Parts: sequence; C-alpha cells; structure tokens
Amino acid sequence: MIFGHNARKLKTVPFHDLEKYLDESFYKDNKYIELILNNESSTWIIFSVMTVEKDNNTHMKLWFTSEEWMSHIEWLKNNSLYDTKIDVNISDRIVILQTCNYNPDNTYLLVSAKKV
Repeated sequence: MIFGHNARKLKTVPFHDLEKYLDESFYKDNKYIELILNNESSTWIIFSVMTVEKDNNTHMKLWFTSEEWMSHIEWLKNNSLYDTKIDVNISDRIVILQTCNYNPDNTYLLVSAKKV
C-alpha cells in the first residue's frame, strides 16, 4: 500500500492525477502504471478503482491468511467502479495506491494493480 497526498484545490500534489481514474475512459487508455522503487522499474496493470468511506479500514489490513487474501482481492474487484476484466489470483503481487478523494467527500480513492 502506497499513500500519497491529494488536495481539493491544489493540483500539483503527488497523487492528484489518480482522480482521473474515476473516469472509465481514462482507465481504458491508461491501464498500466510504472513504479520506480530503489532505482528499479516495474510495470503493473490496474484491476480495481474504487472509493471507500474514510472510516472503512478494510483495505488497510496488511497480514492475511491465504483465504483472507483471496477474499480481499475479490472485495477490491467486486467494489471497483467498473469491471476491468483483469484476472487476479492469490500468487499475484498487488499494490494499492491510496489518496484522499473529494467526490464524494470524506472518502479515499484506491487504485489497485497487479505486477505484470
């Protein structure tokens, strides 16, 4: 899970552009993200875009049994704003990008992707 800043009026904060994924047509043209960590680049395909209430911490759990992990992946997919048609299984490496969201207020925006 990677947290990044967003702001209602300031458009230059690191994760502000994630709001573009609220539009399915933007997703269709931008399914892949590149992460660069410790000078290593990796490619990920987005499988879920969703908003959650700020008091819902379901997505913040970091340790899972195999059954809980598969259930968590299904929760992310089933609550996506649109069906990405991307299959995800228990052995996939997952990243969740999270930021504050203002439409609707008091929510987080989660963009979930698997490593390709």
